Amino acid sequence: MLRKKSKPIEGWAAAIEAAMRDKEQRPSGEGWRTSHELREDLGVGRAKFYATLRVMREAGRLEHFSGLVLIDAKLSRCEWYRLR
Repeated sequence: MLRKKSKPIEGWAAAIEAAMRDKEQRPSGEGWRTSHELREDLGVGRAKFYATLRVMREAGRLEHFSGLVLIDAKLSRCEWYRLR
């Protein structure tokens, strides 16, 4: 018995990536930077950087946003910060 040839699904990878991108949660507005970007700008080590972040957040000088970003076809949690 002959089987019907299945039609190739064109663009299926792009469709999956588009669906994942819809689930991303990024901050709106300007001036948001990831913790990695801020740490590179300050040029300090990890421990000193996070201690500085904690002090700035407690003082109200820093806004924080937790969201999701697509990295290597996986949704990953990401933290963004913005100076007030």
